[in-house]
Amino acid sequence: MTQLTRRCVRTQKVEDYIVYNDENIKPYRDNYGPAIVPDGSLFLLGDNRDFSYDSRMFGFIDLRTIKGKAKWIYWSWDKENLRVRWDRIGKTFNE
Repeated sequence: MTQLTRRCVRTQKVEDYIVYNDENIKPYRDNYGPAIVPDGSLFLLGDNRDFSYDSRMFGFIDLRTIKGKAKWIYWSWDKENLRVRWDRIGKTFNE
């Protein structure tokens, strides 16, 4: 199976992979992975790929350092329809 990686909007296809031409591409952010998460660890992703300080920058998180768990949806954005999903905000994950 061939795996293609999309690296940016302005691309030039070269055989079975894609080469990027954009100087604003940040390899740690746009071309991260694949990664194998070790047992007892988490891979944390921020909600804003371009401006999130997450596991792509600081690595895996030891599961023993987690002191709580998420209970509510704070923000929900529908990127296809470009609108806030008001019906989800404030809901618990059990609903």
